[in-house]
Amino acid sequence: MLRAIMRRYAPGLATSVRRQITGARRYIARLPEIRRRKLALAHMEEIIARRPLRVSVETTTICNSRCVFCAYPKVKRPKSILSLRDFRRVCEGYAELGGGFLGLAPTLSDPLTDPLLFDRIKLVQRNFQTITLHLYTNGIRFASFSDEQLDILCESMEHIDVSIGGFNRTDYKTMFGVDKFDRVWRGLKRLSEANRRAQAPTKLYMHIRTHRIETIDGDPLFEELGKMGFKITDIANSFSEWGGIVSSKDLPEGATVRYNDNTKQRSPCLLPMTYLGVRADGTCTGCACMDATNQFELGNVDELSVVARQSKLDQMGCLI
Repeated sequence: MLRAIMRRYAPGLATSVRRQITGARRYIARLPEIRRRKLALAHMEEIIARRPLRVSVETTTICNSRCVFCAYPKVKRPKSILSLRDFRRVCEGYAELGGGFLGLAPTLSDPLTDPLLFDRIKLVQRNFQTITLHLYTNGIRFASFSDEQLDILCESMEHIDVSIGGFNRTDYKTMFGVDKFDRVWRGLKRLSEANRRAQAPTKLYMHIRTHRIETIDGDPLFEELGKMGFKITDIANSFSEWGGIVSSKDLPEGATVRYNDNTKQRSPCLLPMTYLGVRADGTCTGCACMDATNQFELGNVDELSVVARQSKLDQMGCLI
């Protein structure tokens, strides 16, 4: 929009700005690698001191799979759903900071089980133009959505990420703990069809979780996913230990647990400094990916301010 306005009303200024940007890029490109990295780091530190780069919202604690590599089957949490009031407050706080990507993404749940999912999408589309939505799911509920609902997802999401446990019923049940492969595959086909109908189609990404990694590339369904519009982003048979919650005993032969030794790390994980996670009970967490037991609680949506967030991160030692 800004570029279009500049072209129409101030072509000379637009040309000048483009030249300045091009000159800055060339200047940075000529700098030694270490200098470039320091400039990039300083720029990023200045941004994250003021705001999270992204927000990830776990709108429900409910999941319809029992993945062997996930902490969900072992961690007991009250069943809850983030209220629309609290979701609005998250969006308001994020929009005040400039907005950006907001993920309807799980820590230990699946966003498609959220009965308020489409109400949240409508709320964002009507009131928060600076917020861009994306979604991460196991895809089990796609098959139960109407064509209209699938159309809404494809039109409203910047990208949809799906995790799948192999390409047949047996492998899927081994990894995801439920016999839902046929249902998932039907849903993926319908989602693909909806995306082809969409005027503004979403990006479709697939994450494969398997204990038989050697069989994936040659499977006919691997090629089929590409034809359906999915980009395979990763194929994994190695998984996090979730801070000691998941062990190698939980996984089938062919899958392994990664035991990371971070004692010699000179800087902490970047995610707490760049992401803000919000749970279904309104709790804000510094680890939107792996905090299964609320170890990195920052406060709640009522305290969703830059000052409160940065103060908590400083106390936790989340500094470069």
